[in-house]
Amino acid sequence: GTDGTVECYDLATEMLLAIWQAPVGLRALTCVGDDLFSAGDSGVVARTSTQGSGAFTSFGDAAMPVTAMTSDGSALMLGSASGIISRMELSTQSISASFQAGSDVTALGMNLSQLLVANEAGTIRRVDPIDGTVFDSHDVGSSVRALALTDGVQPGITYCYGFQCPCGNDDPLAGCVNSTGRGARLALAGTSRVSTDDLALFVTGAPANS
Repeated sequence: GTDGTVECYDLATEMLLAIWQAPVGLRALTCVGDDLFSAGDSGVVARTSTQGSGAFTSFGDAAMPVTAMTSDGSALMLGSASGIISRMELSTQSISASFQAGSDVTALGMNLSQLLVANEAGTIRRVDPIDGTVFDSHDVGSSVRALALTDGVQPGITYCYGFQCPCGNDDPLAGCVNSTGRGARLALAGTSRVSTDDLALFVTGAPANS
């Protein structure tokens, strides 16, 4: 709730397990392992352990009101009503990158190593979580306020990470670091069934026009 109340339920029994108090003005929640992160109107990102008492402590400052949040495992992706998305690194607790993603951000999610960005108009965009490059968009026909993703099976296995690269330019999340300052990565969406004809390949982190 916007009053900062967070309720934790058991998915199997639907039983209320705990009630925690996050900072007021709460607009977004996301979990990374056992850590629960909250953010909202003040721009302050707070953290608590889902295995502890539920007491929130300050984690970082987004320097903008936060309307949506998700994580790619190494960073928090924070969206705002002005359409700005900032990347807050979990290791440093600071903003490492920001980009514009339309006019407003009402919901965020991660899928196939790419960021899903929804807005009030009902448009969901698939973008690069580093620089905001738009890969595709879909209009769902109504306002989107939240995103939840099921555990789907990817039609391939990601491999060939930047490990022991010849120039020492390792990237543990992609290929060897190139001129963009990070490694390129190939992701897939769809299925491997020929009759379905829905397999799509996405390349991120590569230099322009290459």
